[in-house]
Amino acid sequence: MKRTRNLFEAIPDWDNLLAATARALRGKRERWDARQFVGNLEPELSALSREIHSGTFSGSGFRRFVIHDPKRRTISAPAFRDRVAHHAIMNVCEPEFERVQICHSYACRTGKGTLAALRAAQTMARHHPDGFWMKMDIRAYFDSVSHERLMKLLERRFAERELLDLYARILAGYETQAGRGLPIGSLVSQHFANFYLAHLDHEITRRMEFGDLVRYMDDFVVWHEDKAVLREAGRRIEAFVHERLDLKLKRPPLIQRVRLGMDFLGFRVYPDRLTPSAGTKRRVRNKLARIEWEFEHGFVPERLHQSRLQAVFARLLWPEVSSRHFRERLIGIMRGATVAGHEPGQPGRQLEQQRQELSLGEPQPERAGEPQQQSGVPPSPVLSKAHGW
Repeated sequence: MKRTRNLFEAIPDWDNLLAATARALRGKRERWDARQFVGNLEPELSALSREIHSGTFSGSGFRRFVIHDPKRRTISAPAFRDRVAHHAIMNVCEPEFERVQICHSYACRTGKGTLAALRAAQTMARHHPDGFWMKMDIRAYFDSVSHERLMKLLERRFAERELLDLYARILAGYETQAGRGLPIGSLVSQHFANFYLAHLDHEITRRMEFGDLVRYMDDFVVWHEDKAVLREAGRRIEAFVHERLDLKLKRPPLIQRVRLGMDFLGFRVYPDRLTPSAGTKRRVRNKLARIEWEFEHGFVPERLHQSRLQAVFARLLWPEVSSRHFRERLIGIMRGATVAGHEPGQPGRQLEQQRQELSLGEPQPERAGEPQQQSGVPPSPVLSKAHGW
C-alpha cells in the first residue's frame, strides 16, 4: 500500500483553520466557549496554528454527559477550540480516510447516513427475498478500540511522522481503560472508528467474497441464500474481529429469514417496506407524552414545543417509511387533536403538511457526526465583518 505524504503542513495553515472555525460553529454559535473563541479569533487561531505546527497540541479535555438514544451512552464533547483543531485535521485528511471505505459503509460519510443505509439494506433484502440475513455488532465498540492497533493501521496509511504524532497525542487524551477507547462526540474519533472497521469490510467483501454487506459504524449485516454459508462466515468474522482488531462481538451472529424482517437502525426492514421498530414506537410514544405534559404545564413555550414535535416525527416522515397509522394514533393523543381533522395551526396538521412536502422532494443528504446549523441564527459578527462571511 502506498502511504500518503504532504498533508501535515496544510493543517495549521491560516485559511484551513479559518474554514475549520466556520464548520465548528455550525449549531454551536450560542455556546459560551464558541463566542469567546470567535470574539478573540486571530490570537486564538495563531496560537492553535503554532501548537499544531510545533507538535504541542493535544487537546484540553471533554465535557461529558449521558444520553439514551436508545441505549445509554456517555458523550464526550471536546471544547470548542479542540473542535476547530479536529475540523482542521479532517479538512485535510478526510479524503484519505474516505479512500479506505467501501461503498456500503454509511456512518460519518458525506452523502451517506441512516436513511441511505436503510435504503441499501432494503435493496439487499429485495435481492434475497427467499434468503437469509446475518446481523452482528461489536461489544462496547468505542470504549474497546485499541490505540496501539489503530496506530499501526494509521502508520500503514500515512507516512508523515508529524501527522502520526498528532494522531497519537489526540488518542492519548482519552482512555476508558489503559490504551483503549475513543470518545463518542469527537469528529476525529468518529473517523478513526470508521477507519478501524473498514479493514473488517475488506475482509468480508474481498477475502470472503460477500458483496451484499451494509455497515453503519459497528452494526453490520450480510445477506446470502444459504444459511450454512452465513454460519461459516459468522465464525470467520468473529475470529477476525478478535484476532486482528482485538474486539469482541456483542452476541453470536443472528441469522434470520429475509421475509420475516430485520430490526436495523431503529426500523424494521422488509423487502417491500420499512416500518418503525417496536423499540422506536415505544420511545416515540414516551417522548411525545413527556413533551405534551411539559407543554400543558407551561414548562416550554409554543415555538419550542413545535420544534420538539417536529424532531420527534422527523424520521417517521421519511417518504420510504410506512408509518401512517402509527402517526395517526400519535396525533390523536396530542392536545385533544383527532385523527379526523385539525385546525391549520395545530401540530398534527403541520406535521402532515411536512410529510407531504417531503414526499415531493428528494431527501437531503446527511452529514454524519456534524450537527446541523441552527436556522435563524445570524452569522458571527467577528467572522462576518473581518472575513466577509
